Amino acid sequence: MEKYNIRADFLKAGTRKEAKRGEYICNPLVDGITQTVCYLDQGIASLISYNDSGEERIHLYFNEKRVIGFAGALTRMFSDDWNQNRDLGYVIAPQMCWAIAKTDCVFYRITEQQFQHLMSESPDFCKGILSSMTYNYLALISKFHITMDGNRTAQFCQWLLSCRIKKGGCYVIPKEFSFAEVSKYLGMHPVTVSRLAKKLKELGAIDRKDSYIIIKNEELLVSLMHNHDLV
Repeated sequence: MEKYNIRADFLKAGTRKEAKRGEYICNPLVDGITQTVCYLDQGIASLISYNDSGEERIHLYFNEKRVIGFAGALTRMFSDDWNQNRDLGYVIAPQMCWAIAKTDCVFYRITEQQFQHLMSESPDFCKGILSSMTYNYLALISKFHITMDGNRTAQFCQWLLSCRIKKGGCYVIPKEFSFAEVSKYLGMHPVTVSRLAKKLKELGAIDRKDSYIIIKNEELLVSLMHNHDLV
């Protein structure tokens, strides 16, 4: 029996869309009306919010083959249950966040009505959404713990592994990423990021060619996340 892949449901029921770098994939100011859920098929997107000064804050990067934009739909699905539970009565809607194309992206969009139908009728689809929720949750918790530990090597290695895409038979970091942006996301000085990249290249974990960072040894990057800081 063929293994279920949630992508097939999005391709069957969804509308194919493209977003150029910097364009919105999920925009709550619009999606609050259109109410859609997306499957990111190609490219990398960033989950962002804006502070009171209008400054962009990046919370997480989504690489390809990810379901995004379902938090609002699920919140609306379960809000009545939460309101009936006195202990959960204080639960409020999550902070407004946007998903923006970091690279050129291809994604498939379904309506919230289609999403609710699939959630009700397809146990496999529910499992796929639960898998996506768990992955996003663990990614955020892992980022939080590594940041709190202050291990800059672990932070940088985790970022490399989360933002890689397949290109020409190997995994690379898209050239759209600059050390300045990465350093802001990781809360480091750009010089620190540059030193880490140099050290990882010396160890054979990554390489650099044609403005791309090439992932040469994923296992080494994973192991370095659990070792002492290199800088």
